[in-house]
Amino acid sequence: MAASRRSMERRYDVVLVSAGTRLKRVARTIRTFTDLRQEEASELLRRAPVPILQGAHYATAEGARDALERRGATVEMQALT
Repeated sequence: MAASRRSMERRYDVVLVSAGTRLKRVARTIRTFTDLRQEEASELLRRAPVPILQGAHYATAEGARDALERRGATVEMQALT
């Protein structure tokens, strides 16, 4: 489904709702989208729900959401107003 132009211009927060069962894979994936060290990424998993990215462009937010969901995490994209 193609995103509308308006949705692509918005900024999004990517929120990790649940890490699922593959914690190491999810933590490694979080590190690819942030500057966090392994210990910090692992701590985020324990504090879910927690924002992973804040104010990201649509393509970046969607890429992060898709990558995390492929590793078993539950993720939400929240549009900023």
